[in-house]
Amino acid sequence: MAINYVYLNELEIAKDYFERGNSFFEEFKMISQLADNFKSWSEAMASIKHYETAYKAHLRYKSLSDKIFNTERESRMLRIKELFQATQKDQEIEKLAFENQRKNIEIENKSLEQKIWLLSAVIALLAFVMLSIFYRKLKSSNQTLTKYNTKLNEERFIDPLTESLNRRFFEVQQRERILTSSEVSFSFFVLDIDHFKSLNDTYGHACGDYVLKIFCQRIRNSIRQQDNFIRMGGEEFLLVVENSSFENDAMLLKKLLLLIKSKPLEFEQHSLTISMSVGVASNVSIYDEKSLDIALELADQALYKAKNTGRNQGELLDLHSIPLANVINNYELIASKTIHGAE
Repeated sequence: MAINYVYLNELEIAKDYFERGNSFFEEFKMISQLADNFKSWSEAMASIKHYETAYKAHLRYKSLSDKIFNTERESRMLRIKELFQATQKDQEIEKLAFENQRKNIEIENKSLEQKIWLLSAVIALLAFVMLSIFYRKLKSSNQTLTKYNTKLNEERFIDPLTESLNRRFFEVQQRERILTSSEVSFSFFVLDIDHFKSLNDTYGHACGDYVLKIFCQRIRNSIRQQDNFIRMGGEEFLLVVENSSFENDAMLLKKLLLLIKSKPLEFEQHSLTISMSVGVASNVSIYDEKSLDIALELADQALYKAKNTGRNQGELLDLHSIPLANVINNYELIASKTIHGAE
């Protein structure tokens, strides 16, 4: 709209539309759209020979483009690192499986040898005793290996500090569960501990780790068994709730906000009261990767709104039966509700 008014030589109106668009994109952290806006404005100003304005707009566009590139690069590096670590775990499991297979082959060969020796009546009893002892030891060894393999597989998906599910679990199992459950609706709660960096800086990382552990325990003890609470990184978490509703999500959000704020934590000589901000994409139907990514992006936008308007609260978006592609850039079209925590 702003560019059209430029070419109509209505520069004041064009500038007003341009600045309103920038404000909207900045408010909801839509960096890519903000960069495109500056790029279009630079080209339009250049076309009417307002070169100084065009140059300044181009500099702003370049700065935003560099920021987008750096963010995407860091995200890709994190994903590659996680996939590399997962591959190492998989290789270790494959090595154990190969060792089990090798031992099973040894057992089969040994069993064949025992059958041959059993043809001799003289050593029949002795062979039976030896085979019995060998079998018990082998059974015990296999049980130990089975338990170890099971534990190793579980550890791949558990965050060692908080004992919550980790980001690898989301990428490997949770994402597949969502994408293959077309008859199930999902709600995505994005949670962030308020002022966590300040707490770390003031009381130290040992205190920060303690806060993360207690925070995760409280959340896990307050959700259903079929719902998954995942540590995505740092003090940011994702709660995936199945087959809920906007009303039930609002009650759960209120419950969690009160639970976190109302019970102070005791660490050494300090009594700490923490709170969190939450963004919720409620009651979403997911059909493909794109719709999942949009739902998570909308939950992130709701989180930023909750943090920017006061913290210790949650922003709940009602996305039931809404085409997600139509609202990702039109946040104001979504019915929402703000839930406040304890004072």
